[in-house]
Amino acid sequence: MAQITSLYVYKVLSQATPGVETGDLMGKLGLSMNGPIDPTRMVSSSEYYDFFAALVDRDPGGLLLPLKIGASMRSDEYGAFGLAWKSAPTLRGSFKRAERYGHVLGSAETYSLEETAEGFLFNLEKAGDGCPGMLLSNEASMAAVNTISREVSSSNFVPLAICFKHAPRGDTRVYETHFGCPVHFETGRDAVLASKESIESPNKLGDETIARFFDQHLEQQLNSLKSDIDLQQQVRRVVVKVLSEGVPRLSRIASELKMGARTLQRRLSEQGYSFQNVVDMAQRDLAQRLLRETDYSLAEVAFLTGFAEQSGFTTGKRVVDQLKDNGYEVRVGSRSAIPSFDWGNEKGWDACLSGVTSAYITYSPDLAMPGATDAIQAFVGLAKRRGVKRLVLLSGRGEAEAQACEAIVQESGIEWTIVRASWFNQNFSEGAFIDMVLNGAITLPAGDQVEPFVDVDDIADVAVAALTEDNHNGRIYEVTGPRLMTFADVAKDLSRATGREISFIDVPHKAFITEMENAGAPEDVVWMLDYLFATVLDGRNAHLTDGVQQALGRPPKDFAAFAEEVANTGIWEER
Repeated sequence: MAQITSLYVYKVLSQATPGVETGDLMGKLGLSMNGPIDPTRMVSSSEYYDFFAALVDRDPGGLLLPLKIGASMRSDEYGAFGLAWKSAPTLRGSFKRAERYGHVLGSAETYSLEETAEGFLFNLEKAGDGCPGMLLSNEASMAAVNTISREVSSSNFVPLAICFKHAPRGDTRVYETHFGCPVHFETGRDAVLASKESIESPNKLGDETIARFFDQHLEQQLNSLKSDIDLQQQVRRVVVKVLSEGVPRLSRIASELKMGARTLQRRLSEQGYSFQNVVDMAQRDLAQRLLRETDYSLAEVAFLTGFAEQSGFTTGKRVVDQLKDNGYEVRVGSRSAIPSFDWGNEKGWDACLSGVTSAYITYSPDLAMPGATDAIQAFVGLAKRRGVKRLVLLSGRGEAEAQACEAIVQESGIEWTIVRASWFNQNFSEGAFIDMVLNGAITLPAGDQVEPFVDVDDIADVAVAALTEDNHNGRIYEVTGPRLMTFADVAKDLSRATGREISFIDVPHKAFITEMENAGAPEDVVWMLDYLFATVLDGRNAHLTDGVQQALGRPPKDFAAFAEEVANTGIWEER
């Protein structure tokens, strides 16, 4: 059973409106009205949430109560955890300590620091069923993070935004007045968004030596906790956080858990699990929860759970990074961005396009999907009405459905560039086929068909050029690599780069699709793979083009060079 520090109970109690009856509620928790207050004493998270919800219902100031509770928190009240937070050299250090040692405040909550295009998100995840008391607790926690950040930082800390998963309980102006920044609801996360400048500012009492002392103390506390979160649950929690980037490697998850890959593998084995078992469980559980509790499409769920490769994510991140490095102001269109962008929900598009002059369009998961044409038509129409001057569309090579979307962009009356691509080199390092490389066998229904695999870095370079230079208007760049290759050729290049045998095994198309269905891949993902291998991989793209040379004045990257570069990073090391 998940637990929460009793400190929070007493802080809730201290902010209740005078005269509100609380004795019966405290009695249910087995706590005395008069303390003593001990942060290491835990209460059941479910009982704490019930207590919180009951008190807010009774209190005439219920809307403000969670925010007042958070605002009353001080770092010293958290014991060694608070002192480690305060003594960290910077606010980033404080956030990272919270990420590592948050469990000393209870097993119900976990913090994480995530860098985004807008800034740094300090995320809160709590164990629970989303009951009213849990939502109130999340509001108090975000208010506490805001308050303590202001307390310890030498800068005048003000968040860029506050995010909540739930709908507002009342007038949103109350929240924005309290936090002093925009507050977004129903965002899919509970988080404080902070600027890089604010989290890099020194803390008032920042001292690395003192912080290390408290780190040692907290490590002892963490190790002594009899947590109800066993190892496979911890692994699943970390896996879920990174699934939208693709299926994670053992070494990455082990690093997140502060242990070696072999140690993690051995400890999971002792509990009767393999790493792949746990990843599979995390994927299935998350996919089922998203399908049950959200309006995400099957294709979007496939992306969020690592079942499907996303060309938009693969190229989009590279385009964003290049533009930012070159000094351009960039707005990222994704679910996790603020404002968020969702191809399945047009309501958020207007805010995303506000003030935008150029847009890079990548439809997820592919322009060949049913519904893509309607979505592109609606988006391009809105972009024109909002004054967007230039569009760059990532399209599919040899796909009639994608060309219908191209026509919409071409006939929009806006400057346009089309970038057509097909099979990516990065499918083997960041996408659906990385596990096959790790396992030493590429098993696909590809036969001896040849493809001119193209590097995503080349695609991103062409897109950036089209977005920022004036000589690409009205051009269609069909981009390929410099060689036609079979999948057996790919396996040979990978074998040379990794120094171990990687084979290609041709499998029957129908058997491959059946295996994907049996593995639990969503229906849209199965459809996409069926389409790619049965339709696109039929020889229609078995020729080279000079699109990269035309756009950039240089040749494209060869698959062998790509393989050598990736092998040197170590991501293809055997699990």
